[in-house]
Amino acid sequence: MKFIRKAIKFLIKNKEYYKNAIIPLFIYALEVLTGGISALIISISHRYLVALLILPQLITLRGDIAGVYSAHISTGLNTGKIKLGFKNNTEIFYSIIFGTLIIALVFRLIVAIFWGLIYVSMKIFIIALFIVLMSYVINVFISVILTAWFAFIATKKALNPDLILYPLASVINDFIVATTLYITVLTIEVFSTESIEVCTILLTFLVFIILLGLYLNLDIKLNISLKIIRESFISILVGFIFSTINSSILSNSIEKFKQEPSFAILWPILISALGGQASAISCFYTTQLYMGYIKEIKEFFKEFGKNLISSYFFSLLLAGIFYATLATIIALSFNRYFLILMITLLTILTSFTMILLIALLISSITFSFGLDPDNFTIPLITSISDFLVTAILVEFIMLFFLE
Repeated sequence: MKFIRKAIKFLIKNKEYYKNAIIPLFIYALEVLTGGISALIISISHRYLVALLILPQLITLRGDIAGVYSAHISTGLNTGKIKLGFKNNTEIFYSIIFGTLIIALVFRLIVAIFWGLIYVSMKIFIIALFIVLMSYVINVFISVILTAWFAFIATKKALNPDLILYPLASVINDFIVATTLYITVLTIEVFSTESIEVCTILLTFLVFIILLGLYLNLDIKLNISLKIIRESFISILVGFIFSTINSSILSNSIEKFKQEPSFAILWPILISALGGQASAISCFYTTQLYMGYIKEIKEFFKEFGKNLISSYFFSLLLAGIFYATLATIIALSFNRYFLILMITLLTILTSFTMILLIALLISSITFSFGLDPDNFTIPLITSISDFLVTAILVEFIMLFFLE
């Protein structure tokens, strides 16, 4: 009873930390939609394995680029350099959008070229190009509008965007990425290669016309767009490298995911939840550094370790039980529930410990070099988080799931 009283007292004392930790975690549970689509993609990808292997790259690149974009939008709104609304906004706002669209296109082209070179096949390059252009036309433009709209709402209503709006935007964007890929894979499975080639050419012209139209009709300063592209390129390139490793990891464990779909459902939930929570703590840590309240990681753990970090760990464990239960119900894997729960909790504990330490280290390094956290810190943390969660989840699946 004494322990319970102390626990309740601790929870009440740190209720603000728990609110900030738990609310986004339950929003990230909506990633189950993306997980369900991922399981479907795994089950229907027969003709071209590359269609499945591109998914980790698209999700990681989406997270990295959206992280840079949303951070710049938030900074612009807070400093008054961006107005509320899409019409008659500032040149900075439109330049940020254009820079985001360009770098998203560049890295999608890199993905297509990469797979064409890996398979040494023009056919695979065309298939990969069709997939990434479909994702670009549908997902990127929606993501740009949706994230800015959520930022405007957060500013108007004086809400904390990190608590609800940005996690919700992340969930919706990942779902759109997965759904677009599912539709694209179905198209590839049904139509001939010649038809895909024609569609790819039409998509290429469509993208060119849209970007040219935006550049000619909006108040865009190319130097601002190029600055965003230049400063964020390295961190997003790191994300591409890590996501490519994720593709390799998943390619070696596809059979396990087919045998137990709950793992495919859990995968996007865990990478979003753990990456999002680590980024939140990293942002808080960076703020403390900039304000001069602390000077190093040791001080941060001493000052906030007991309350802030323990709150996030405890919240993640509670959320992990919920995630495992949800995935088990959707996959109808009730006879494996305790195995799924064990793998989920082990992945959370191991991954988050490593991600948290790496996130704080990255924040310290970028701060010491005077680098913009909007362009470096968040994308790097997201990329490393996606890689670690994927690698550790697959490792535990291979270790304990022996069927």
